[in-house]
Amino acid sequence: MARILIVDDAQFIRATLRAMSESLGHEIIGEADSGAEALKILETAAPDVILLDLLLPDVSGLELMPKIRRKFPLIKVIMITAVGQKQICAQALRAGCNDLLNKPFSYEDFTQKLQSVLEQ
Repeated sequence: MARILIVDDAQFIRATLRAMSESLGHEIIGEADSGAEALKILETAAPDVILLDLLLPDVSGLELMPKIRRKFPLIKVIMITAVGQKQICAQALRAGCNDLLNKPFSYEDFTQKLQSVLEQ
């Protein structure tokens, strides 16, 4: 069982990720709708995995990655994006993401990506 932090500004996406994660037996330690809120949660909680949206209202997931990696180098991060451009995907991986999940995604896509990063 993994401890997961969900960071996405869309409440529907957070609820979907929560339901999918919990159906697999994982624990959701928090939900954030902005980068600032995610960093606040990380001050007091240590997830195994962060599900991080690329486009947040206050900062991009790409800008947030160095802050996460500096303080929490071992946390696995799956960047979630509706922007499937190869350049963005390459930037996310260079920034330290363990994998990417493209919106819209299926339960099978999510399960495979999550399992993959947990095995890394």
